[in-house]
Amino acid sequence: MIIGHSTISSTMTTITDDTAPHAQVPRVKKEKKEKKEKKEKKEKKAKKRTRDEDAADKVSAEDAQVATTSAESDNDVSVKDEPVVKKPKTHNVSTIGEDNPPLSNFRISAATIDNLEKRGIPTLFPIQAMTFDSIYDKKDLIGRARTGMGKTLAFVLPVVELLLKDGLRKNRGRPPKVICMAPTRELAKQVAQEFELTGPTLSTTCIYGGASYQSQNSDFSKGVDIVVGTTGRICDHLERGTLKLHQCSFLILDEADTMLEMGFREDIQKVFEAMQFAKAAEDHHIQTLLFSATIPSWVETVANQYMSPTREYVNMVKDNEAQASTDVEHIAIPCHWQTRAALLANLMSMYATKTSRTIIFAETKKDCNELAVNPDIKQDAQVLHGDIAQGQRETTMQAFRDGKIRLLIATDVAARGLDMDVDLVINSEPPRKQSGRADCETYVHRSGRTGRAGKKGICITLFTPKQKDNLLLIERHIKRKFTMQSAPNVDDMITTSGATASAEIDAVHKDMSALFVPHAEALVEKHGAVQALAAALACITGYTRPTPQASLLTGAPDMVTVLFESTNPIYAKGYVWNAVNRDIPEEFAGAIKNMQLTADSMGACFELPLAGLPLLEELMKKDQGEF
Repeated sequence: MIIGHSTISSTMTTITDDTAPHAQVPRVKKEKKEKKEKKEKKEKKAKKRTRDEDAADKVSAEDAQVATTSAESDNDVSVKDEPVVKKPKTHNVSTIGEDNPPLSNFRISAATIDNLEKRGIPTLFPIQAMTFDSIYDKKDLIGRARTGMGKTLAFVLPVVELLLKDGLRKNRGRPPKVICMAPTRELAKQVAQEFELTGPTLSTTCIYGGASYQSQNSDFSKGVDIVVGTTGRICDHLERGTLKLHQCSFLILDEADTMLEMGFREDIQKVFEAMQFAKAAEDHHIQTLLFSATIPSWVETVANQYMSPTREYVNMVKDNEAQASTDVEHIAIPCHWQTRAALLANLMSMYATKTSRTIIFAETKKDCNELAVNPDIKQDAQVLHGDIAQGQRETTMQAFRDGKIRLLIATDVAARGLDMDVDLVINSEPPRKQSGRADCETYVHRSGRTGRAGKKGICITLFTPKQKDNLLLIERHIKRKFTMQSAPNVDDMITTSGATASAEIDAVHKDMSALFVPHAEALVEKHGAVQALAAALACITGYTRPTPQASLLTGAPDMVTVLFESTNPIYAKGYVWNAVNRDIPEEFAGAIKNMQLTADSMGACFELPLAGLPLLEELMKKDQGEF
């Protein structure tokens, strides 16, 4: 092909599902020299960080700087001028000798240890180990850890032990000793359940909007030790006078950053002010604990206002570490909206077994409903969003926990309300704010539904070409690269689903298979043994018709991907366009879309309508593949 005034020998190849691996989408490769310089700079930075961290370990924790996460300026709260206070004590991960120390290392009662071990908890996770002594010693504390690292038990366990140490109260109408606020009713129920499991002899109640006031008032009349609830319902009971704080010793905020995002700032401040009033009236200490995956500036402002100046800060997320769980594999796959449902079904077949729990996150309630009834998604699915009645939501959540439902299609109403093992998380598109920009924090919390408690998980995000910039923003925020893949091809799907179907056949009881022998014999006689069995496997797996052709670059239906190869480096797409326009008919060249250079700069990929494939093949045959 003649490009400019130089001759470049090149070839054009059609990439199909049979020739393309389930692999990385080509990206533009940087110059070798630039790559080498980047590598050297990266190594220098890594060495410097190591030296700095070694030096930091020698510095007194009293002088450590509290790490903060930047927040948007409109989230800041105006506060009165306060005297300069001593910086809170900061613990680093390196202060703990064992990553998961045994329960016997801590001041935990024998009964509680026995209870935890029966639940399969013989050790504490790092965030739990690093915060236990400080909380047990009645110090105010801010705990920061990635989603799925065990933050809930980190505050539940020492608080329960302190309550048991002070002795059980049985008097009727006793006010609570603990107030714990959570952003959503689902998360509030999870936290309340953890309190009940860890301290079964204590009385715990969970209050949230949508539930009956009568039953909650009844619990208060009987007397409670622990109240867990959403901020709105807690404020309601404070205003009604049904919730008393004069004996409260603990105020806990779980997922404080989400409360800010959901607009609960004023409600939280009302609760804090009520606590301050009760503290002044009764002249007793109220221990404040704040746990979150991120620490925006508003959280620090609240801490300066209402927490002790000698509070401690336990940070399990260094500024140079990934914000998302390191136990999660982050995958991104291009997808056209028309093929989204079919691709979701294929991904579940590839990455989830029949016993796996899967959550598909959609951006709108309409998307949830449409995906749930789409015929391409053959798994039994339930939807979870704001229009679902509270009773139905609770039933759905419980069925998902019990494994009766394996697929949940949800909006972000469930993102922080599921404290259980989820094997696969799929984002139907990158989460976004109302402005259209990537919602990085939401991605962190969605992906945090899998890979919990040290287990491995997978989070897959589908995207269109226009959404690729949002993927890059998320990458920078979580400090991890997405594994860029194309949609699973036919060979991938048949290999995976065929193996699963074969295993299911092996598990069929002989007495049941005997009932189908007459039908099997008839099929063998009609089609032959191998063909009959192959057709049966196709029926079992659901692949009874040929898979429609789709682009490997964007997932667009009825499009084919073409690879243009050159013997010399190509530095701009204009060179390829010039060559294509010169040697290919105008109507053919005008249909080309989404051209991008390959990673090694030795070619380019682009999409072509499937209808134009015969013309391309004819041109390739005529010129023996060279232009």
